[in-house]
Amino acid sequence: MNDFFSATDTRQCKSDWTYVAQQYGTAFQNFELCRIFEETWPGRYYPHHILLYKEDKPVALAPAYLYESCPRVDYYKRSCQEHPISDPIFLSHALIGWYGFPCAANYADKRLVAQRFFTVARQFNAIAMFAGIDARDAASIQALQDEGFVLKHFHTLMIRDLTHAPVDDPTATQPARRRHRLRNLIARAERAGCTIRHATRADHDAIIHLLTGMMEQKRKNADALPSVFLAKLLESAPPGLEVLVAVDPQDTPIGVHLNLHWGSTYAMWLGANERSLLNQFYQSHLLYEYSVKRAKALGCNEVQAGRSPYQMKFHHGFEPTPLLCAVRGTSSTQHQRAADWAEALALRHHAIYPSVAYKKWEMQPVK
Repeated sequence: MNDFFSATDTRQCKSDWTYVAQQYGTAFQNFELCRIFEETWPGRYYPHHILLYKEDKPVALAPAYLYESCPRVDYYKRSCQEHPISDPIFLSHALIGWYGFPCAANYADKRLVAQRFFTVARQFNAIAMFAGIDARDAASIQALQDEGFVLKHFHTLMIRDLTHAPVDDPTATQPARRRHRLRNLIARAERAGCTIRHATRADHDAIIHLLTGMMEQKRKNADALPSVFLAKLLESAPPGLEVLVAVDPQDTPIGVHLNLHWGSTYAMWLGANERSLLNQFYQSHLLYEYSVKRAKALGCNEVQAGRSPYQMKFHHGFEPTPLLCAVRGTSSTQHQRAADWAEALALRHHAIYPSVAYKKWEMQPVK
């Protein structure tokens, strides 16, 4: 017998949520991380998390929020001027990692979650949206497509297979010219006295300053990465979080990586550097090197370097894989509006990052 539980208070389902996320989800669907999001993120959004049970055992999960307003959601609604939308969005899940898909072991359970997800969206006349489906996840893609969702390649996930990477030298498998350049840059960082260590509580203010400063340099809305969220995140230290800092010879943080270890995957999530010191300490390269080494030392078979396909990531051996969104409207007109918006997001992404256009993913006809 199948049974669904919809939670408007995350604490109602902590143990079952944690079990499913550990089995079938990612660090971004971690109960503790979503709880921090709910306590600190600005905007008007309401949790409606979905859990599927079979014979009283939790087997599937979709962390989900009904968004009326949120800095990041609003930005994406407005970012495509030809197809802006104003509809509420029922989204899986929080926009802190662009990972939203039905967490389940198989196609059948994923499809059941997708059905329930759309039923909840319809109650609010909202666009149903899963934001962040790995193009390698064939079961989720098929389940969502079979439930009438339109899927588009709206972001790119940068990944590196660690199967053959040596622990002591992540550059060993790189082409000779690239490896020589990277080893030279890393040697410069080490000669300048830059080192990497795990952060301590005393580093928290400096880390927040680096991350919020990065948003200012990019001229992004500060609410897109609120300092209160960062402070709570560092203080709470949810499972899997590792904070690495690059420090100068005086032990002052000049760069940071917030990474997430979850199962066999290591995700380089948030990063920032004191840009004025990049050509003196080369700390960004040292952070990449150490993060890959750390992932390998933990026994991970894959390390991820976030969503934006910057050249730095290609230089360190990361390759692009499409990250998809799935949308479905609750009426024919809303559905067309949602599909046009998702297509516009995809076109915008490839215009900004033409280096990943060759990886463009196309939705296959329904069988």
